[in-house]
This record gives sequence, structure tokens and C-alpha cells, in this order.
Amino acid sequence: MKTVVYMSGTRWDSLPGTDKMLALSLAKAHHVLWVDHPVPLTRYHDVRARLLQSLRGQAEEVEPGISRLRIPALPGVSKPIVRYSTGIITARCVRTAVARTDWPVEGVINASPIMKFPSGPCGVRLLHVTDDWFAGSTLMGFSPVFLRQILLSNLAMADAITAVSEGLAEKVSVLAGKSVGVLANGCTPLDTAPGLVRRPLVALVGQLNERLDLDVLDAVAATEVPLLVIGPRTEGDPVFRSRLDAFLARPNIDWRGPMKSTDVATLLETVSVGITPYADTEFNRSSFPLKTLDYLAAGVPVVATDLPATRWIGSPAIRLANSPSQFAAAVLDTLRRPMTTKRQQEIADTARTHSWDARSSQVVRLLQDQQILQTEAIRPQTITTPGNDHPQGVDHVFLTRFNLPSAGFESMVRAKQGWLQNRVELFERFCLPSLRAQTRQNFKWIVYFDPQSPRWLTDWIAKVNVDGVFTALFREEVPAHELITDLKQVTGATNATLLTTNLDNDDGLAIDFAARVQDTVCTELPSAVYLSPGLIRSSNAVYLRHDPRNAFCSVKSSWTDPTTCWSAWHDRLGETMAAVDTGGSPAWMQVIHGNNVSNRIRGRLVDPAPFQANFPGLLTGITPLRRRDFVLDLLFRSSTRAVREALRAATKAAIIKVLGTAGIDKIKVFLGHSRRENKRCN
Repeated sequence: MKTVVYMSGTRWDSLPGTDKMLALSLAKAHHVLWVDHPVPLTRYHDVRARLLQSLRGQAEEVEPGISRLRIPALPGVSKPIVRYSTGIITARCVRTAVARTDWPVEGVINASPIMKFPSGPCGVRLLHVTDDWFAGSTLMGFSPVFLRQILLSNLAMADAITAVSEGLAEKVSVLAGKSVGVLANGCTPLDTAPGLVRRPLVALVGQLNERLDLDVLDAVAATEVPLLVIGPRTEGDPVFRSRLDAFLARPNIDWRGPMKSTDVATLLETVSVGITPYADTEFNRSSFPLKTLDYLAAGVPVVATDLPATRWIGSPAIRLANSPSQFAAAVLDTLRRPMTTKRQQEIADTARTHSWDARSSQVVRLLQDQQILQTEAIRPQTITTPGNDHPQGVDHVFLTRFNLPSAGFESMVRAKQGWLQNRVELFERFCLPSLRAQTRQNFKWIVYFDPQSPRWLTDWIAKVNVDGVFTALFREEVPAHELITDLKQVTGATNATLLTTNLDNDDGLAIDFAARVQDTVCTELPSAVYLSPGLIRSSNAVYLRHDPRNAFCSVKSSWTDPTTCWSAWHDRLGETMAAVDTGGSPAWMQVIHGNNVSNRIRGRLVDPAPFQANFPGLLTGITPLRRRDFVLDLLFRSSTRAVREALRAATKAAIIKVLGTAGIDKIKVFLGHSRRENKRCN
């Protein structure tokens, strides 16, 4: 059994549509983690009732094989600031829920216009575009600019892309710059009793809104045939509402409102014609009306507006019309035609060809094909030397700057009174124990110190390093060529590959960090390696953070052309070499304290208990998490932090573009001097 994550454009208990029907079919052979469309918690009681469970990623079983994850949002979900917070909440709820699944995740199907793919490993990412979301932005209540941003992000992350119709696939392909397959809507063929007697009744099933052509409906109603209308009113335009009122008030119209799918199926056994009177709009031309196939699944012939998706079905059981008068005439003609055995067979054959089971099989094949492609792409390439057919190992070295002399802003931080003593305490408390606790000890560790270090520090080095866990080197600076020389001397360069990892002297690592980074497959050298998940510890709390370009960076390179994790800023290594981002459990821990060069809390507040085993002794002294703190942080404080980080990143990028990387340090120095002057004045 494997899990498929289905990120839906609707809620589970909404009117059954593409997402729900496809998920139900997939659940026959998979566990499906259904992710609801985000909705305001103030509007939906069930979202409020399961708020804490949702935030913890605890899904609720709603059908055999299907677990539902509700996504809470603040009021005004379509507003810019709330949209941003909703994205953060969604990402964290989904990541947590995926981590809780009992089965491996085969893939993520994202059919949502507003939710992004989750980050980190989650199998194959399949983007399924169910409608022309840009053209339907007014119906959805979101700006086209926002929908475009989300779609572009998902297109970039997707391993495979499908759309519900050929026309929509062509549009998305132009935007994506790559091929897009067609995954049309389906139906569930019903077993109708032989010799079933149907009434001369016409049916319209589905939502009543601006997608319908009221001119066509008025023309059909004017024939005075009995017309059964099933579905909720979801219109927004006042003019359309007035005309719909008049249509539903006609004496030959029987409007039943929204009904259960089982009740709809029962009523469809009594009708003789189903109609799909869609307006000829850009949105509808890219859509695939579900109701057309639902009629056929119930054994009912169809009269429909002449739209591309209806022509694509290509069934003789569907009559197409191009005008209100043609549509009304086709309805009357279909009512008069007897239901022969041949017609029944044509309808049944079409329904079986386009069943939801056929569609889900198409999805499974697509996921499996992509898995094969990914396996081939990441297959490790053996590095050999002449006369040796065995794979070569790796020389792994952790690099730490303890108190190297430095210019710019960092020199101001290190000049603070007590800075060195504080670093000694943090090194002994977090950094040193985490290296000693590594499950795989086949690494070296170089710690660089200032040659002008005080005598008490050199005495401390000799005392704390009695077991020789690190190599202490004293340098005024470490240029690239001298670093390579140091690495060769410490390791002996006995293997084909060099692996270097940056580790700050006040941070810590999970006990399996060395093993995980060594086992990461790189298809080319050099490559930067990032273990993305980590923890941030403040004085009394722990935060879970996903940082794909974190400071605990590693670089794998060949000894014939060596390069290291110090060859560029940790977040810019990917600009000069390939970058590999891996997920899993938290791999590192950043410690926030008063003397950080960069001192900011980021991520989501979490209970430290589940992480104690991988960070032995590093998470003690944390205040127990209260439910109130957890909810407030996820709904409000984390959003504030995320907005702050986004603004900071945008400002930093702008400065680098104008002044270069050195400009950042100059501005920090200027601001640091300004703060000192202000303190003196006060």
C-alpha cells in the first residue's frame, strides 16, 4: 500500500466533482491523503472543531482508504496578506500530515489553483489543471496575478503536468514550456435495470451559475417540456440572478436544489434527456463538463452546447447544438426517439471508456513512469580509478571558524565583551557533543582559531580536545589554496572524493547528519548538498524550519579539482555548481542567542519531545508547549515572521544587485556604528 496526496480545489463535503471522484477511484488501490481547499475557520464549524488536529497534520478518515486534512485560513482568504499566511499554514499542515502517513508517499496530485506543492521529498509531483483558472478568476474570487504566480510555481516544481481538456493542455503547455498530457473527467457507470421505463423528462444537474447559457435554458423551457433541475445556486451577478429567478419560477421547472449523489442517480433513472447548456466562453471552452458523462453513466442521452471537450468524447449518444433554437429542437427530437438496444449499448460503451477507474489507472501509470525516470536520473555513477573496479570512498571534513579574525560587521559582533567566553560555552554545550554523537565517525573536523587567542583559550583547547575529535589550526585567514592544503594534510586525500561541511561553533547536528550527507547521491561534481529540515532553538522554545539553502551546507567535489563549502556564501553555492536538496527528519539545530551574527527566529513552533533522540542532550531546558502557544504561533506569529523574512530577502537581493555582496556588509557596519552611537547618546 502506498499513499497518494491529493491537493484539491474543493472541500471534501462540497458537491462531488473531478477531485472527489478521482480520489475515490484512486482509493481502491491506494491510501489517499485528501487536502481540503483552504477556507476561513470563522465560517466553517468543522474547521474550527478540528483546528488543532489540522495544525498537527492529523487527518480524519472519511471513506475507506481516504483521510481528510482540513486547511484552516484566516478571514479574507483572497486578500494579499491573508493569502500569504494561508500559504504558510497550508505548507506546514501538509508537510506534517505527510510525515504522519503509515505508508510511503508515491506522489502528490495538485489540482488546486491556490495551493503550492509541498517542499521536500514526496514522490512524484503531478500538477492537474482542472479549469482555465485565469479565465475563471472572477468566479473563484482571486486575482489573475496571484493565480498566475501559484501556477508558475507549481509548473516549475511539477514532474508531470496534465489538464482536463486538449485546449487547456495547449494553453498550459505554452506557459510551462513543456508537454502537457490530457487527463479528462470521468464517470461512474451505473447498473440500470433492463427494460427501464423513463418519463418524457429533461434533466439539468450541477451548479447554477454564470457558466450556464440562460438563452438556451429559456429556449428549452419555452417548449414546455418538464425540466428537472438539480443543484445549488452559486451565481454572483445580479442580472444573471434575476434571470435565473424567472427561469426557475416557470411552471414546467422542478428545482430540487442540492442533493446527495445517490439521490441524483435515482432521479436520473426516471429521465429521458440530460442537458449541458454551457455558455460559449473562454473558461467553458477549456473545461470538461462533468454532467455530460454523468448523464451517460446513468444511461441517459445528452444534448450539449458545442464545446471542444464534448466533441472530444465523440459519442453518438451526444447531440451538439450551436444556438438556443437548435438546442431546444435537439431536446425535443431526442425525447421523441425510442431508446433502442443499439442506443443503450452506445451510451454504456461511452460511459465505460470514460470511467473514473480508467482515469485513475492513467494517473497510476503516469506516477509509475515518472518514478522510473527519476530512478534512472539519480542512479549513482561509480567513480573508479585505473586498475581498480571498486567504488571509491569519500574524505569528509567538517569546517568550523571559531574565532578567526574577520573584517566588517562580524568583527563588530566578535568585539563585544564576553563574546569569546560565550562561544566556548556554546561550543561545549551544543557543537562538540553533536559531533561526538555522530552514528558514523569516518570524518575529520578542522576548527580554525586566531593565532592571537588568549592563553586561557589555548589551555581550554588542549583540555576539551583530549580525545582528538577535532584538529585545531591557528590562522589569521584561510584563503582557498591554503584550505585545500590543510584538507589534504588532515585527510591524506586517500579517496577519490572530497566532502566538506560547514558547521558554526554555536550550533549542533542530528546524530545521523554525517551519514546522511555522505550517502546523498550527486550525479555530477562538484555539487552542493543541503539537508533542508532543521530546528531552531531559542532560550525557551524550538522551531521546525525547512531551509533549502541553510548554513549547514556541504560540497562534494573530486580531489582532482577540489572545491569546498567555503567557496561561496552558503546560500549562493548553487550559482556555481549543481545543488542537491534532501528532506527527511531535522538534520541540524541553529541556536539563537544574544551574540548571534544573524539572530532571528524562523520556522514553526513545535514540541521538542519527538526530536530528543536525534539531538541527545541538545533540547533540554525547553518550556513545555501549551496548546494556546501552538495555535497562536501557527496562525499569527509564524505569518508575521514569514512576511518579515520575505521583506528582508527582497531588500537583501536589491542591495546585492546594486552594491554587490560587499555592499551588504558595509550597510551592516554602518547600522552597527549608528546603534552604538545612539546607545552612547542615551
